[in-house]
Amino acid sequence: MEEQAVVLYSAPAIGHLTPMVELGKLLLTRQPSLSIHVLLPSQAYEGGSISSYIAAVSAAHPFHHLPPPAPTSLPPDYSTTSPHLETLALELLRLNNPNVHRTLVSISEIHRVRALVIDFFCTNALSVARGLGIPCYYFFSSSGNSLTAFLGLPVLHRTTAKSLKDLATDTVLRFPARRRCCLPTSANCCKTATTGPTSSCWRARRTC
Repeated sequence: MEEQAVVLYSAPAIGHLTPMVELGKLLLTRQPSLSIHVLLPSQAYEGGSISSYIAAVSAAHPFHHLPPPAPTSLPPDYSTTSPHLETLALELLRLNNPNVHRTLVSISEIHRVRALVIDFFCTNALSVARGLGIPCYYFFSSSGNSLTAFLGLPVLHRTTAKSLKDLATDTVLRFPARRRCCLPTSANCCKTATTGPTSSCWRARRTC
């Protein structure tokens, strides 16, 4: 009988990788015959070493280290013209799609891939899974409140022309399924990842 596999595609940071591997362990408790494979792209910036963790868990779960995209794939001086490291990380994950495709095809040669589970930041891989006919599922490793806020970003994008950092400190932002969310302009997330509809990082994240 053809061995069945589930492929986990994690963002390359310990806070994303650890929960994804724990998900793989949980799947194995339900179906021990599964083969769990982990796709890991290169880091866009130094976010802490993950090599020791990988060494500790790789015996149970094969890791497929995706090669970094060619430097020429990025726009000139992209790392300096974009003020957000998150923007660079999301762009590199998008450029990794050909590597994801090749790796999934390779795994499929000896396994029946039952599912691709992608990190919330690896959303561009959805088109790869669709093209290969592999069911694809999102995995969000943070809290339910954070997920609700992320899912509400497109609504904010459509209903405000201001940057979040320009809103008054007592502005109340309302998200579906949450009573309210007060977001002071001094919050780090206002200064970096979600500064407003005109920023490249805002546009990238609201498509996740």
